[in-house]
Amino acid sequence: MAGKERLTYRNTKGESIIFGQKPPFLLFNKEGFEKVETIVTTKKGYGQDGETVVSVSLDSREMKLDGAIEEADHEEMLRYRRTMNRIFNPNYAGTLTYETDIGTYEIDCIPITPLFDEGNRTIRLPFTVNLFAADPKFRDTTLVDGLIPLSTIEPLQEWPLEIVADYQFARAVSGEIIQVTNNGDLPTGGLFRLQVSIPVTNPRIYNVLTQEFFGFSGSFASGTLFEINTTARKKSVRKFDGAEWVNAMGERMTGSTFLQINEGDNYFQIQADVGVEGCLGDLTYTPLLIGV
Repeated sequence: MAGKERLTYRNTKGESIIFGQKPPFLLFNKEGFEKVETIVTTKKGYGQDGETVVSVSLDSREMKLDGAIEEADHEEMLRYRRTMNRIFNPNYAGTLTYETDIGTYEIDCIPITPLFDEGNRTIRLPFTVNLFAADPKFRDTTLVDGLIPLSTIEPLQEWPLEIVADYQFARAVSGEIIQVTNNGDLPTGGLFRLQVSIPVTNPRIYNVLTQEFFGFSGSFASGTLFEINTTARKKSVRKFDGAEWVNAMGERMTGSTFLQINEGDNYFQIQADVGVEGCLGDLTYTPLLIGV
C-alpha cells in the first residue's frame, strides 16, 4: 500500500478493529473497492433489431482484505485472533470506513467469518476477510461539516459603527436561489430542514432546475421546525411544534416530491406564500461513489 491507507470496521454492537500499516492488524492487499459490474436488463420483441433496455443497475459488492496479525507473543496473538472472530460475526452487520490521503469513505456490509492460515504462522498469522455489501455505493464522508445553508445572513454593519435605536447587526435572508454542488457519482437524498421564525403560510423547498418541490399546506407558527429526509431507505417527514416531534406527511403539499441532489450543480430555493423572510433552511447530505 502506498501513502496513508487505513480501514476501520465497526459492527452494530459498536465493536471496531483497525487495519493499516502498523501492528497488530496489518493490511497487505484489498480487493473489490473499484467500480462494480453494471447489470443491464433488456427485452427483445418479435422481429426486433437489437434489444430494448428495461433497466440499468449496479451489482452488489464483494470485498476482500488480506493481511496478518503481527505479534511475537503466542497467547496475545490468539487473543487478537479471537477479537477478529468476535467482531466479524456475520450475525451483526457493520460499516467499513476507508481512509486515504484524498478522502474518507464508508460502506455498509456483512462480514464473512475470517480465515486464518495457521500453517504459515511465525510472528505473523495471515488472514483473509471477505465482506458483502448489498448496496455497492460508498458514502463520501470527507467533508466533516456537510451542512449547507439554504438561507443566508446579510451583514448590516457600517464603519464607523453607530448604534442607534432598533439597530440590527445582521438579518437572515431567505428566498434566494442557493447553489448546491454534488461531487459524487450518483444522485442522493439528504436531510432538508425548515425553521419558522415568524408565522408562515405554505412553506416549501423548490428545485429550480427540475421544478420539483416539497412543501407543507397551511399556516405555521413561529418555532415550528420541519425535517424532510429524502435519503433512500430513510425517507420520512416530521414536524416539531415546540413540544414534540410528530409525523408531518399528512400536512405535505399536493405534488410534493422527495427531492434529490443530482450529480453536479443543483439550485434550491425556499418559497412561501406568506412569511418567506422568516423561513430559514439548511441541507445535510453525503455524496455517493461507485468506487474508491
